[in-house]
Amino acid sequence: MKIRSKIIVTCSLMSLLAVVIVSVVSLSIAFDNTKKITDEKAKLNVKLISRQIDEAFNEQKIRMLGIANTVSILNLNKVNELNNYLSDIRKEYSDMDPAIAFANGEFMNAQKWIAPKGFALNRPWYTGAQKTENLFIGEPYASESSAGVYLAMPLSKKFLMQNGETAVIMNDIYLTKILDILNAYNNAIDGYVFLIDSKFQLLFHPHEKYNLKLDTQNKFVHFISLKEIKNGDKIIDTLKTNANNFLELTDYDGVTRLFFFERSEVTGYTVCVTITKASVYASMNYARLISIVIVIAILIVALIITFIIGSRIAKPVNKITEALKEISEGSGDLTVVLKANANDETGTMSKYFNETIAKIRNAILQIAVNSNQLKSASAVFTKDILSALGALKQIVNTADSVKQQSMSQASSIEESVATIDEVLHTTRSFSQIMENQSSSVSNATSSVEQLVVNVESVTQVLEKNMAQITELENSSESAENASIKIAKLMSEIDVKSQSLMQASNLIKNISEKTNLLAMNAAIEAAHSGEAGKGFAVVAGEIRNLANEAGKQSKAISVVLKSLKDVVDDCVSETSQGAANFKEIFALAKRIRNHENFVIQAMVEQRLVNDEVLQSINEMHSITMQAHNGSREMIDAITQISIEMQNLMKLTASLKIAVHNFAENSETIDASLVQLGNTNSGNNRRITELDDEIQKFKVL
Repeated sequence: MKIRSKIIVTCSLMSLLAVVIVSVVSLSIAFDNTKKITDEKAKLNVKLISRQIDEAFNEQKIRMLGIANTVSILNLNKVNELNNYLSDIRKEYSDMDPAIAFANGEFMNAQKWIAPKGFALNRPWYTGAQKTENLFIGEPYASESSAGVYLAMPLSKKFLMQNGETAVIMNDIYLTKILDILNAYNNAIDGYVFLIDSKFQLLFHPHEKYNLKLDTQNKFVHFISLKEIKNGDKIIDTLKTNANNFLELTDYDGVTRLFFFERSEVTGYTVCVTITKASVYASMNYARLISIVIVIAILIVALIITFIIGSRIAKPVNKITEALKEISEGSGDLTVVLKANANDETGTMSKYFNETIAKIRNAILQIAVNSNQLKSASAVFTKDILSALGALKQIVNTADSVKQQSMSQASSIEESVATIDEVLHTTRSFSQIMENQSSSVSNATSSVEQLVVNVESVTQVLEKNMAQITELENSSESAENASIKIAKLMSEIDVKSQSLMQASNLIKNISEKTNLLAMNAAIEAAHSGEAGKGFAVVAGEIRNLANEAGKQSKAISVVLKSLKDVVDDCVSETSQGAANFKEIFALAKRIRNHENFVIQAMVEQRLVNDEVLQSINEMHSITMQAHNGSREMIDAITQISIEMQNLMKLTASLKIAVHNFAENSETIDASLVQLGNTNSGNNRRITELDDEIQKFKVL
């Protein structure tokens, strides 16, 4: 559902709810007011009827009291005088038919009818008046006059004559007079009025079935009890308890009516006014109809206003939605700018939308710049890794060559040591021979010949040893040069390792900046709500990439640090090996000098041996010289043997160092390969990031 529809539906429902509430409250108030007005009107009517009846009876009472006072004051107790007076009263008031009965049985009336003596003493109106000081109202009865038989209610009042005699004045009030009052209201209301006496008998009812009946022939009045009508018992209970003056009942004809009661203070009769419930609620229904029409009109107006307001609110929101849809599903144009001219929430929304898009655009531009920098740094890093791999391979090849040479040199040194031991042994034997030759001149010839042989042998050994020493000198010089070259290569590796460390630090800094930018972009995307979800995913991927690059940078730094430590160890070992080879070279030169000296001595000895054959005396001298030379040779060869032993130790150390260097080179090579793979993964992720950035138009 679109926002305009939501606004329209929401406002419509709220308007409808408000209108319904107002209508319900208004109708409730109207119903209550209408019912109250109806009830008050009915109550007023019943009170008015009761008062009119009371006034009718009070009027008769006043007249009767006036007549009684006149009779008492004038002491009109004679039949003719009193009959004439009462007759004049009847003439003056046509609705009166007064009569007076005395305690002595006399009875006078306006019709001048001569009644038997004691006629009135047993009449209900007479006995009733004797029992009360107030006006006595008797039950309706069939009254007969010159006009015929009619229904009347006797009114009687006891009074005293001047002579102290008790008398009772009586007057009939025609029931038609009361009926005229009741009928006047029956014609004016949608209902009817009926009258109930103190014995709960119906004195008047508009329905003939429930109205009292007069038997004119037998002069008998038939009363209808209130119990005989429908729900009469409920009315009787209400009147007895005086609990309520209002009832809602289903009447004799099946119509629901409202019954209102009022008891007359003068007569004690109860006046009941009924109103049909339909007539009471007719005005309520009309008010309900008017309210419904007003509700519909208000609702229509509210819908129109809501539609207009919803359209005005939804229009800028739709523009923002279309712009976001164009960014997410279209060309990803982040240069779009919405107009923010309105001074309401939609204008503010457009303003913040523009600011958010601008921040996203700037963030993507910054990410693009950082991505290019990261790509360049990665390319340099890749180049450095390849260069380091090439240098490492060269170092490994050189180390293998040094290893082979050291192994060959070790074999040569072992052979030289064996030869020197042999020379030393031979020289010692020669010295012993020379000593034996010195002790026995007699054996000079054989000794000289043996000496010649030995000198020749020694010369050959010395020449062989000379060749081995020369080879040792050359090997030492080659080893020294190789050690110097290795030291230079190690220095280059150290320098390049420093470059790699700088590149690793650069990658670390770029990853930290990228991580910070990705975090800011994620925050801005979160501020953008639904619109920034897509960008939040990109920002999350960038942040993951930055974290991965940071981790790899740390791993690279650890590897490079380990590589630097290994290179430093190799440089130290190589420098020590070069110094040792230099010392070996110096010792080899000294041995060669000694060998040259020995060879020269052997040559001279050969000459001496030739001469010894000529002169034994000279032979003794030469023998002594040879003996002394052999001693010196023994000392020199012993020194050479010691130096060769040291050279063997140095060669073994060099062999171990070269072996360790080869193993470390393999570790470095594996680390550089892993570093290259990591950098390749970073290049791929950077390319994917560039592809994602290219989806947005920022310029």
